[in-house]
Amino acid sequence: MSTNEFEADFSARVRQAQAMVAEQAKCSPDDALELMTGEADLTDELLEQVAEEVLSGRLLFTPPE
Repeated sequence: MSTNEFEADFSARVRQAQAMVAEQAKCSPDDALELMTGEADLTDELLEQVAEEVLSGRLLFTPPE
C-alpha cells in the first residue's frame, strides 16, 4: 500500500467514524470530530485508534441528556 493509499484509507476511516459518532451523539460532524479528538486526548490515543474503536463498536458516544 502506497503512502497516498494509506492516507486515503485513514481519512476515509476517520470520516466514517465521524459520521457514526454524529449519529450516535445527535450532533454535527464537526462536533463529532471534536468528541473523537477529545477522547483521543483523554485516553492518550491517536485519532485513528479512536476511529477504529468507534467502527468496531467498542466505543459509543451518547447524546447529552
